[in-house]
Amino acid sequence: MNKKVMLLLAVCFLFSLFYFYQKQNKKESDLFLSNVEALAQGEEMIHVICYGRGTIDCRGEKYEIKIENYRLK
Repeated sequence: MNKKVMLLLAVCFLFSLFYFYQKQNKKESDLFLSNVEALAQGEEMIHVICYGRGTIDCRGEKYEIKIENYRLK
């Protein structure tokens, strides 16, 4: 009887460790994803203006000057 109780306690202990380990990893993953989302929402390109012929890539062609406007929400 003693061996069965000890085995049952050991199994319960292992399941509880597994549960808390999974729960901890889930929280870190959610935190990481929310930070990435917050960083991605900060900037949005509104307008691009390209002038002259040169060596800078702008809209698939080469221009001398490229002006980009950004807006923070």
